[in-house]
Amino acid sequence: MSNEELRTWLGLRLADLLVYLSFIPLGAMFFIDGRAIEIGLAVTALLLSLAACVLGMKSSPKVSRAANAIKKFAYPFAVCFVLLVIAVHSVRSYRIPQDGMYPGLPAGSRLLAVRRPYHDSTRVSRGDIVVFDQMVDGTTYQYIWRVVGLPGDTIETTRDALIVNGEQLRREESRRDGSLVLYQETNGSAVYEVAYDSEPTPDPPPDRSLTVPEGHFFVMGDNRSHAVDSRYSGPIRFESIVGKKW
Repeated sequence: MSNEELRTWLGLRLADLLVYLSFIPLGAMFFIDGRAIEIGLAVTALLLSLAACVLGMKSSPKVSRAANAIKKFAYPFAVCFVLLVIAVHSVRSYRIPQDGMYPGLPAGSRLLAVRRPYHDSTRVSRGDIVVFDQMVDGTTYQYIWRVVGLPGDTIETTRDALIVNGEQLRREESRRDGSLVLYQETNGSAVYEVAYDSEPTPDPPPDRSLTVPEGHFFVMGDNRSHAVDSRYSGPIRFESIVGKKW
């Protein structure tokens, strides 16, 4: 066997080793608690699998033609497998059970959310749709609402208005859907659609007036007349946020 053939054969053995090594950081992602570390592990696993793919795609005289053909499929498959595991670990699917986020996310729709989306609380923006944990009567539930107020903001809510830092958010009526009036609402750089009842409801959400504490966020449903959000339970903690709409 020539030196070139020997190098190719040794490269294949190294490619096999790299594939096996890539599974170590890939598995560690599920046991390590820390976003920066998880990203580092994911990048390491991906680089190892890509290196294995580059080395493993070369034909070797030490194996049969069938084996050479199989490995040209196997190594790219390893890269795809690593990418799939990273995606499954990083993204979660949620089903919206009720119409609190109508019209953008009506009941029964599904939402893909990125896990651990923020390095710190300064990365959260007005208009973000977040998934967060909240305890109710000793049981932890997950809720999906839109961020409308940041730490330090003064928030006032009434039956048909949202006032942030003393200014009522600009709204333009876009359409009607039965008893609901839909508006395009602008909050900072975010523009999204919200719904209000056209007529007063017998049990409207409570009016609130407060300053959002440091490390907290005021969240509301887009279906403003039918969402049990921060108007009831108060601002949410940054630490409770587990995902952000993709």
